[in-house]
Amino acid sequence: MTEQQWDDVIRVHLKGHFAPSHFAAMHWRERSKAGDPSVSGRIVNTVSESGLYGLAGQANYATAKAGIAALTITLGRELRKYGVTVNAVAPRARTRMTETVLGDLLPAEGQFDEWDPANIAPVVVWLASDAAEDVTGQVLVVNGDKVHLMTGWSRVGRIDNRGRRWTVDDLEARRDELFGEHGSKLPVTGFGE
Repeated sequence: MTEQQWDDVIRVHLKGHFAPSHFAAMHWRERSKAGDPSVSGRIVNTVSESGLYGLAGQANYATAKAGIAALTITLGRELRKYGVTVNAVAPRARTRMTETVLGDLLPAEGQFDEWDPANIAPVVVWLASDAAEDVTGQVLVVNGDKVHLMTGWSRVGRIDNRGRRWTVDDLEARRDELFGEHGSKLPVTGFGE
């Protein structure tokens, strides 16, 4: 990939989410600081499992979508004091972009179509409604009749060198303790789970 291809995707996806969020946040903040008690806002971002799992072959897209997930969590923290929620949805659906892969995955006559894009809309509408006014900073994967709550980075292993600087030999000697049952291999993607 060229640097221009990297910049284009980051600009379209990550900056494309930041810019409207920035101006909306300024609007809600000004209203709140002016004493308007009725401030209530919703931002529902679009992420991708590519950004949540780091799928190979699309470093620019995965990075942009991971950035949007982090932006969602950060803005959720920053804007809740103004009555604004910020959440994200990672849709699994048949689109123009995925039809070459999912085009053949059509349900049998009368069966539920788990890849129908219409399955995503009710989750977005719910997140944008007053019913979800206490839901913020969340990332949901929506797949047909399933909604998956995703969590960000969490500590799963730790080693402590008790006040001494680490050496390469120290780290190598304690690698099994650090990685434990998780191992040092790439994390699984979660697709199909």
